[in-house]
Amino acid sequence: MLIKKPSQVNRRTTLAGLGVTLGLPWLEVMADNKAAQKPSPKRMGFVFVPNGINADFWTPKKEGADYDLPKTLSPLGDLKKDVLVLTNLRNKNSKGGDGHYAKVANLLSGTPITKTTGRGMSCGITVDQLAAQKFGSQTPLPSLELSIQEPSTSVDNNVGYTALYGGYISWSGATSPVARETYPRLAFDRLFNRRSHASESKSLLDLVMNDIQALKKKIGKEDQHKIEEYLTSVRALENRISFSEKNSKSIDPEWVKQNRPMMGKPSSVEEHQSLMYDIMAMAFQSDRTRICSYMLGRAVSGLNYSFLGGGITSNHHSISHHAGDEDKKRQYQMINEYHIKAFSKFIAKLKNMKEGHESVLDHSMILYASGQRDGNSHNPENLPILLAGGSKLGLNTGRHLMYKKDTPLCELYVGMLNRYGVKTQTFGDATKELPNLS
Repeated sequence: MLIKKPSQVNRRTTLAGLGVTLGLPWLEVMADNKAAQKPSPKRMGFVFVPNGINADFWTPKKEGADYDLPKTLSPLGDLKKDVLVLTNLRNKNSKGGDGHYAKVANLLSGTPITKTTGRGMSCGITVDQLAAQKFGSQTPLPSLELSIQEPSTSVDNNVGYTALYGGYISWSGATSPVARETYPRLAFDRLFNRRSHASESKSLLDLVMNDIQALKKKIGKEDQHKIEEYLTSVRALENRISFSEKNSKSIDPEWVKQNRPMMGKPSSVEEHQSLMYDIMAMAFQSDRTRICSYMLGRAVSGLNYSFLGGGITSNHHSISHHAGDEDKKRQYQMINEYHIKAFSKFIAKLKNMKEGHESVLDHSMILYASGQRDGNSHNPENLPILLAGGSKLGLNTGRHLMYKKDTPLCELYVGMLNRYGVKTQTFGDATKELPNLS
């Protein structure tokens, strides 16, 4: 980076060092730069949660702005005005498949999937990848795909599907699922383009310190403060990743063989999910990408949530098959509420990232969804759907919208695509935009 005067600072300005590139957050100097005075970037995020929800504690009783927050949605609290709760949306083309895999792969496409045990996998391009193909060239990363579990390569002989379908929600084409980063370190390095093995023993910020000092000399005190806050958050995230690696119980031997730092995953499910949320938030803040999808687990996820206490002794998938047992349903709801609490923390983080008088959340549409409603019945109708943010993109949030039964979920995607700049009236099984979003 070579900055001769403040007017050269814009959203494409980066801090560069040995094998790394660090993007910048929004700064006041960018507003003063007439050449950089463009609308804040539009963003889309997609968060997938496996195994459905305990429907008894999800749907608000009232419609409109004066809706209640049921127990599972209670962590939204002060963020209620930033969220749309959408009821009676269904993914029609997942109904005829199996209980899980056919409800994950096509969640963001709404297209049928080909039943196969391996060869001939086929789904359809997903909403995130369609947007990335149209506008992904505007950022260093067209899109970012995250997960905390690798796809399973097994075949579920009980239903005749390859379990690979359950490991991807992003597809760039009918036969092309998009690979996901499951290691926080790899996601962090990809975000900041760390590509030199020689740089891995040093902190990212140490590698760009010369550019940091040069930038600070060219900007005002308020921007200097914003830069310090941003760099502190980058360093804190990097330190958390390093700590999780050192305390990992799942070191990948392949990385050790390549003389790379130990690339272990966090031992804690809670920390792993939190790190990926924070990487997603930083990706949006630094404008390294504007499109991100994140899986909190793959289909038939057996992650253990016993760290929540409350007598949770089994895994998530087993608990979701509650068969009406009240104690299992109680545990199921606890896991659902924990997921909403983590999602709320992520949304609050985006809301606190300021871009002038607005926020990153104002210019982001963040979908939270599962491919089925109740994990016991595997029902893909009346899916649990939240849409957060987007107040500056034409969304009128802070409401519970109850649609006619079996309204296509893909109508929501048409609405999101139109607000993102991909003008269309059709997507998946939708032939129009979901009404009443504005």
